[in-house]
Amino acid sequence: MNQAIILVLWLLFGSIIGGVAQESTFQPIFDGKTLTGWKAFPEETSTAWSIQDGLIHGESNGGPESYLAFTQTAFSNF
Repeated sequence: MNQAIILVLWLLFGSIIGGVAQESTFQPIFDGKTLTGWKAFPEETSTAWSIQDGLIHGESNGGPESYLAFTQTAFSNF
């Protein structure tokens, strides 16, 4: 029993220290309001994409397949 408590405390302490030691470089790519920075492919399907309740919503309505890609930033270290 004591070993389990020590293990839990060690894991908890380690996660707290580990979180503090790392510099946060997180940058959100979606603001929940607009599709700024996002591009639909193929471009003629851009009207199929919208924001509803803070989420990206896509609807095909029998049209061609489409996808969104965030094109505003080059990514690294992900």
